[in-house]
Amino acid sequence: FDYMHRQITTHPDLGLGGASLRWLYLALHEMRDLAARPSPKTPALTFLGSKETIVDPARIRARMAAWHNGTLTEIDGGKHEMMLEIPAIRDRVYADTIAFFDAHP
Repeated sequence: FDYMHRQITTHPDLGLGGASLRWLYLALHEMRDLAARPSPKTPALTFLGSKETIVDPARIRARMAAWHNGTLTEIDGGKHEMMLEIPAIRDRVYADTIAFFDAHP
């Protein structure tokens, strides 16, 4: 939070406003449409924190269970932004991501 706050204070032109009702409407419809489609054949790696509060973990688990080339890695203590987490979580996410890309050139 502190890093992001300093970034916005230093560069206010990079700030984003809140979501509009139109954006929310379109986002919900897009998510509904994507949820109805089968998972693509492309390999995918998804991280899900045990302390996730932004997205629905049950939906993430269901999607990844149906993803033939998908890997779900659950991170104990992780929240929503895994790459902004404490060093131990970030290090694991980066190491797993590098290994994933190495395995899927």
